[in-house]
Amino acid sequence: MTGNCGTVQWMAPEVLSNQQYSEAADVYSFAIVLWEMFTAKCPFETLSQVQVAVEVAHRGARPEIPVFVPTDVQSIIRACWNQEWTHRPSAEQILM
Repeated sequence: MTGNCGTVQWMAPEVLSNQQYSEAADVYSFAIVLWEMFTAKCPFETLSQVQVAVEVAHRGARPEIPVFVPTDVQSIIRACWNQEWTHRPSAEQILM
């Protein structure tokens, strides 16, 4: 798939960069939602949408994971929002 669809704060780097993408982009978005559930915050809330796009797509920025998030959940989040989409787990792997 190609083309931007979605809300910038939840979009995967490859989507923000207008590259082809797959379901791995949804895995990235899942990680952002998981982070959001634990923090009750909007990701990158102090940045404009353009700033978010540049930071995520070109600088590898991610929201900081608080220490109170269980370590196993931290590991899932980090794996799912890997900059390289081929290194992200599949949805099936996340469930296992």
